[in-house]
Amino acid sequence: MSSEEDLIKKRIEKEKKIIETKSKKTILQNNNNNNNNNNNNNNNNNNNNNNNNNNNNNNNNNNNNNNNNNNNNNNNGNWGEINNENYKEIINNRKVKDWSNISDINESMIGKSILIRARVSNNRSFGNKLCFLQLRDGLSNIQAVITNNEDCSKPMVYFVGSIPKESIVDIEAIIINSSIPIEGCTIKNLELRVYSLYLQSKSKSSLPCEINDLSRPINDNNNNNNIPLNYRLDNRCLDLRISSNLSIFKIQSAISNLFRDQLLDKDFIEIHSPKIIKKPIQFEANSFKLNYFNETAYLIQSTLLYRQMAIASDFKRVFEIGPVYRGDLGHTHRHLNEFTSLDIEMTFKDHYHEVLDFLDNLIVSVFKILDSNYQNELKFINDQFPFEKIKFLPSTSISTSTSISSLRFTLDQVKSMLNEFYQNSNRPTIQPHDCLNIQEERIFGKIVKEKFDVDFYIVENSYVEFETFYTMPNSNNEKLTNSFHLYIRGEEIGSGSQRIHDWRFLEKRFKQYCLNFPCNNNNNNNNNNNNNNNNNNNNNNNNNNNNNIQNYIDIFKLGCEQHAGCSIGLERLTMAYLGLTNIRKTSFCPRDPTRLNP
Repeated sequence: MSSEEDLIKKRIEKEKKIIETKSKKTILQNNNNNNNNNNNNNNNNNNNNNNNNNNNNNNNNNNNNNNNNNNNNNNNGNWGEINNENYKEIINNRKVKDWSNISDINESMIGKSILIRARVSNNRSFGNKLCFLQLRDGLSNIQAVITNNEDCSKPMVYFVGSIPKESIVDIEAIIINSSIPIEGCTIKNLELRVYSLYLQSKSKSSLPCEINDLSRPINDNNNNNNIPLNYRLDNRCLDLRISSNLSIFKIQSAISNLFRDQLLDKDFIEIHSPKIIKKPIQFEANSFKLNYFNETAYLIQSTLLYRQMAIASDFKRVFEIGPVYRGDLGHTHRHLNEFTSLDIEMTFKDHYHEVLDFLDNLIVSVFKILDSNYQNELKFINDQFPFEKIKFLPSTSISTSTSISSLRFTLDQVKSMLNEFYQNSNRPTIQPHDCLNIQEERIFGKIVKEKFDVDFYIVENSYVEFETFYTMPNSNNEKLTNSFHLYIRGEEIGSGSQRIHDWRFLEKRFKQYCLNFPCNNNNNNNNNNNNNNNNNNNNNNNNNNNNNIQNYIDIFKLGCEQHAGCSIGLERLTMAYLGLTNIRKTSFCPRDPTRLNP
């Protein structure tokens, strides 16, 4: 603060002579204006004596117009609030016609005049003589100085000092050197000397929370200094303005675009499947119902059916980026009821590892580009949400495959390493057919990081009972499947598998699946029936053209190449890549069991 106060004092002293000189001129001008006003008032009074009451009203209007004209003379046409009546005149009177961004400003532009539109992050006013504005435009900000001089009248300085934070202003200014580094600004060695300022959009003076408070580094050890996430989400429009959040969504946008661009470059076709369906091919209980012209319909849980339809239609390689919906009631740090899914499906010749290797290289390529091209955004995020840069591509791999770049483990290997880790603890041993929970996944992520110094890895060959009926069993072990799950820092970001493409085998697997999971599909209403009734219902469902699974099986009766695919949650991938602790931070307006606004 002392350096800022010194700077202010120096500037005030520097401008003192100019202010004194201008004050004398102003006094003379004011005297002239007063004389003119008195003359005008006398003239108006004489007119009032000669006219009727209507003329009196007209003379009063003339006096108001004269006062307005005097005000316009005071501001010299270089400050005020923009409205529908004056914006054309303001545009025509600008000295600078071309717009610039704060991010464009550099030392080569010193002495030049620029025109910018920016948001007022902070406003420090010192009466009608001096005012400092911190201006923000995206991830860039700069300091602007308004001093009382021949270009800026005292009313103008006072007007600028009264502008609320988060308002939007149009400014014409000269770029000058700053005598001291300006803390809190991305541009520290330059500032703007303003000679024209118009208020484009005025914010309310009382904000639900201050941008500085929202931008404060998160301290996990002291939650009292942190604004609660729910309060941030309730005020999402303001929360999204801070540099870290803007950077999070720039990273997320980059992931989506890199995913699309690289797939298009590899001859993939982007499809756009319907999101309203007659019935899901998985669990009805986890789907959202809606009324579709007096018929029950559902929001889609997965685009798998339509991606496989495209493969059966000889599209060979397809992908889709779009919303999916899950009716899960679980309220965890990594689950949402609406999220964006990055989905691919592609044919292969001999082994599903052809698809897995392609996907592996795709994800690693995205990581490399993000690390290289988005360092500025990563810095802003790290300033508020400290995280370690993601590590991948180990020098050695425990897998027997030589064509891969990332670590791969079988599910049995994962359980073995976890049990070895648990030896000196009171934790129960994980059995071969136990499903890993979220905590165990996180612990394994830490084991991998400690042992291999890697954050991204793949787990393969899950057990048949853990996967859906359309997942291809492993040819070497019928208890396992040709499936895979993708992990970053112990968080699952996506999963995939080889799909069953033979309709007879698919139908057989579906019947077995319904026997093992009688709650699936229409059997939700038959939980109290005996097994014979359930079997009959399953057979009837498979023979019914209106059944949700029959249309799916019929696709493969027309012939289909062997293929595999994967779905990755965009929000979860962003969360894991940035080391964030909650998926709601990477969802623009998250939807979970307790949130439907904004």
